Amino acid sequence: MFGGAPELVQARVHEQNKLCDVRPVTSKSDEQRVRPAMGVGRRAVSTPVCKITCPDKTICFVLGSSRRMSELTQEERAVLDSVDNVAVLNMFICYWDVLGVRPTHWAHMDCYDPKDVDNLYTELLAIKEDKILASRLIYRFVNCRDTAIEVDGFLTELGVEVSRFRRGYYFERREGPADEFGRAMLQCGSSITGLINIMHILNPGSEIRLVGCEYGHDPGHFYDLPGQVTGMDDDAYKAMRDRMWEGFGILSEFGVNIVDCNKAHDYDIPVQWELPRKELLDGFEVSFE
Repeated sequence: MFGGAPELVQARVHEQNKLCDVRPVTSKSDEQRVRPAMGVGRRAVSTPVCKITCPDKTICFVLGSSRRMSELTQEERAVLDSVDNVAVLNMFICYWDVLGVRPTHWAHMDCYDPKDVDNLYTELLAIKEDKILASRLIYRFVNCRDTAIEVDGFLTELGVEVSRFRRGYYFERREGPADEFGRAMLQCGSSITGLINIMHILNPGSEIRLVGCEYGHDPGHFYDLPGQVTGMDDDAYKAMRDRMWEGFGILSEFGVNIVDCNKAHDYDIPVQWELPRKELLDGFEVSFE
């Protein structure tokens, strides 16, 4: 079954020459949950009360932020908003209410470029102010490799408790994923490979179901405004997409049990990067009251 929080993992961060704890954050009680005002163009998603029967094994969900995330069914959203081990990246947590899916794990990978640093502040502020989100978000990870000096100041100013880790470099092709937090997470062209590596360390041997990162042509996000331009040209996105799926292939080759649960792909995935496919809720039973 879906287990509770993993035991405390001690992770040595070499650049900072200190020990940092990778641990869950104590959840807030229901009485402390207060929803902040919705932003312009946002909509609150109310998930009906439901009964969920889970498979008898540990399953982790790793969610990308592609536009197709808006195609999640009511049952899929209900499960992802309820079960343990639901991991996301970056700005997802600022827009979780668009989908009605609160993650349990979040990581911010890029902490140097000014835009990424600004995004990190926005994400930390969301954790601090959105009690509904924070009550379920028990693992918060922020990369400490090649970070801007402002990052430590943000953490001190906002008082958000996080665990630090090191991500690998985007073009790194090494002997496989990290097996403990003293090593850099496998990056290989995309932050989501590093997130999968984190979930593999926290839940060794688990099945990792991947959705929201198709082998496609659209770099947009489920939270983009209509007509919003991503700023990434076709060639740059194709190169990033290919490295991302190469990273999935590397993780799979080294025994990480990744399952492709994306609803559809725009193109055929090269055979060397193909993953086993399943429905996102394979083995689950969901009934609404």
